[in-house]
Amino acid sequence: MSSPVSSRGWRGHETWALYAGYGIGAFGINGLGSVLLPLQQDLGVGRSAVAFYPTLFALSTILAGLVGSQVSNRVGEARLLVIAYVSFMVGAALFWVDIRWATAVGALLLGIGGAAGILVIPVRLARLHPRRSTVPLTESNAVASLSAILAPVLVAATLATGVGWRFGYLLPILVLSAAMVVRYVPRLRSADPQAAPDDAVEVDVRRGPVLGRWSDAVLAVSAEFSLVFWAATALAEWHDVETAVAVVAAGMFLVGMAAGRIFAGPVVGRYPARTVTLGGAGIGIAGFVVYWSSPVLGVAAGGLALAGVGISVLYPVAIGRLIAARPDNPVAGASLGALAIGLSVGAAPVALSWLADGVGMRQAYLVVPIFLGLLVLKNLRRAPARG
Repeated sequence: MSSPVSSRGWRGHETWALYAGYGIGAFGINGLGSVLLPLQQDLGVGRSAVAFYPTLFALSTILAGLVGSQVSNRVGEARLLVIAYVSFMVGAALFWVDIRWATAVGALLLGIGGAAGILVIPVRLARLHPRRSTVPLTESNAVASLSAILAPVLVAATLATGVGWRFGYLLPILVLSAAMVVRYVPRLRSADPQAAPDDAVEVDVRRGPVLGRWSDAVLAVSAEFSLVFWAATALAEWHDVETAVAVVAAGMFLVGMAAGRIFAGPVVGRYPARTVTLGGAGIGIAGFVVYWSSPVLGVAAGGLALAGVGISVLYPVAIGRLIAARPDNPVAGASLGALAIGLSVGAAPVALSWLADGVGMRQAYLVVPIFLGLLVLKNLRRAPARG
């Protein structure tokens, strides 16, 4: 069997396998944003009750942030990846059952799988490519964004054809997870990541206050998933369009996220994290203004795409800085990243839904530019020498 770093180019077999694993997790969690509305209709519940499903994912990720480092050291990173793929498979199977408790358990298992991937994959990528870790971290998020785009497309297609959203959302998770178990897990188990012969210099890995880097991740993820989970519902309400149309239009945010991350590699490899963060947050605010204010659906969708381009770079930069802050224990840095994701995904979209029930979706959605504005203010105050 070939070495995990022996394939053509600097990435190697294991790097591509880790990218694929990140894609499965992104499809699962981002797909929830596409199925919340049809799931709410199927179960006959209110908006706040449906918001609990992504909260289950968030709770799993919070747990990974709190105890993930210890579990990873005891169980092993490769075994955690096996757990992730099996959890995806079982969770998707339970989600297929049209019973509320079964779908809740399924959402929890999807969350466990996603949390394990969030904890392990960035660390293994950083160990494989220690001198250019920001680039594979951004590329893995690009793969994740591309796979996430498929969720609204497939859900909309299966809704439009009458097949049912479960075929568009759950079937790909089952198939891809099974493929990872069969084809990639043996490779991941056969060899631990070894440093690749990188000759690029890592940018902006100076140690600094961990709390500031962690709060950057919290704000970035809060803005991102407020748009991922509720953009379709907002567009359907604001523009009076059918669910399938709103899902496709909301998917433009994921298109922007994917485009931003695909082309962001040279940017994050060249400019300091502070500069990239300020630029990304600024573009995100500009795109949100267009999305929020335009009375034309196509223009609003274009604003979502622009917001996605800006927001796309924020989390990869934040998690790279967190891991770099703990070179003696990178899993601890990744655990902080998982904790940031869990708290943000658990709190921000649910808070937005509560606000929407009280003051309306349009007013509630102003929390997004608040998140991004705080991120700008933090980084404007941060000394350039500290990244």
